[in-house]
Amino acid sequence: MKLKYVGALLMIISFFGCSKEMSYETPHQIGGGDTASFKAMINGVQWIAVDSLSGATILAGLINVTGISSDNKLVSITLVGSGTGTYTLNQSSASVLSYSDLNSSNTNPFTTSQGQDTSFAGGQVTVTAINTTKKTISGTFQCKVYRAQDSRQEIITQGIFNNIPYTDTLPKASQTDTFNVTIAGTPWVAPSISTSITPASPVNKLQIIGTTQDGSKLVGLIMPSNVAPGTYSTDLQQGTYSGVYIPTPGVTLLSDPSGSITILSNDTTGRRIRGDFQFPAFDLQGVNPTVLLTQGFFSVSY
Repeated sequence: MKLKYVGALLMIISFFGCSKEMSYETPHQIGGGDTASFKAMINGVQWIAVDSLSGATILAGLINVTGISSDNKLVSITLVGSGTGTYTLNQSSASVLSYSDLNSSNTNPFTTSQGQDTSFAGGQVTVTAINTTKKTISGTFQCKVYRAQDSRQEIITQGIFNNIPYTDTLPKASQTDTFNVTIAGTPWVAPSISTSITPASPVNKLQIIGTTQDGSKLVGLIMPSNVAPGTYSTDLQQGTYSGVYIPTPGVTLLSDPSGSITILSNDTTGRRIRGDFQFPAFDLQGVNPTVLLTQGFFSVSY
């Protein structure tokens, strides 16, 4: 059942590394004249992230570096840690690299965590530098990624992320936006609210995220960006409508299929959406107890 959720979960995680407006701009210029870059060879073909679609976070004991190329191919690296060093990626590692073709009819990701062993998937990421003054991160990576759904493998070599700007705190919620939910009977209002649209086929995905400013606690929702008013089940198969709850760093709970997202209104021209949600959030590993999220409400611009 893990693979049914991995696409939606990785979209939520990678959101923090790539939450800027989807537009093409000139490269990041860091203080001192350094230029940011994020690139690799994927099956021998050059992949380069568009500057405005790349970024990084160091939050709640996690490093994330995410980028999308001009042809909508996404690479997202999530590492359990917050410092320099070499991180191993394999089937038993909590650190993971994912690769998705967002233009494909199958947007489910290839990851370093799928497959039976490291002949299927795995590799390493080395964080070579974290500049806490300029707030940039640099490193290298290489790996094999696998998608069990169709038994396909991709080879990623010569991976480099250089002087990628990172954030280590999230902005306060806009006064016009609202995201609140009752978690295990206790009301919670998100101090920080963010939204993002990720290109996908056949319909772009909208992510709505409520979190603490240090990123240590998170509730996230995924749905089609053009979703019409109505009530939708949080499904298992495609992750079309999904929820995630991260109560503390390292613990990820995912929406049960008995959950629902109700869209009250979605102004796709004015880009504002309102809705309700509720779902039981459970641990795929069965280690942590299921948590009930009820009376959820969001009213946000995107």
